[in-house]
Amino acid sequence: MKKITLFIIILATIVSFTACEQKFGSDVTPQAPVSIVGKWSISGFGTITNIKTYEATLQEIKSTPKIDTTMVSALATGVSFDFKQDGTYAAGKTVGTWKTKDSNKTIDLITKDNTGKESVQTFSVLELTANSLKLGSKKFTKNASGNIEAGDFSDLPFMLLGSLAIGVKGSQKEFDDATFLQGTLIFKR
Repeated sequence: MKKITLFIIILATIVSFTACEQKFGSDVTPQAPVSIVGKWSISGFGTITNIKTYEATLQEIKSTPKIDTTMVSALATGVSFDFKQDGTYAAGKTVGTWKTKDSNKTIDLITKDNTGKESVQTFSVLELTANSLKLGSKKFTKNASGNIEAGDFSDLPFMLLGSLAIGVKGSQKEFDDATFLQGTLIFKR
């Protein structure tokens, strides 16, 4: 009986080591974390609200008569973001530096104007996979009167970005019922 028990223990040990070798053997390499480094093209815009998330491709936005698509057309025809390993980036004619914070949950895009004054735009990294990237802009809330609290003039582009996809995919009622808006930039490699 002792020999059978010893044999079963040895057999179980061999099987478990063999199973581990097959699952975690030297030929298995862990996946590297996905990096933002590389070239990304804008493929659409989104609006996140307290009720629903709206996403619209560039083509959907361009074919919507109620939206002024001048800016969208400019973005669609030539703006891609190229994040380089050395911490610099280029987006169209804009160049600057970038850095991630908060365990890669946010990214700062830093540029300087012609006087050397820095401008920092902070985005939330909402999604990052090998081939897709979604960045969230500043979140805007509505006051008791239902008006969007935009802050200062520099916030205006982000407020407009925040309302773009809901303007294409949503209704006026959905816009009115939302208590906050956050715009998203959707990229593909």
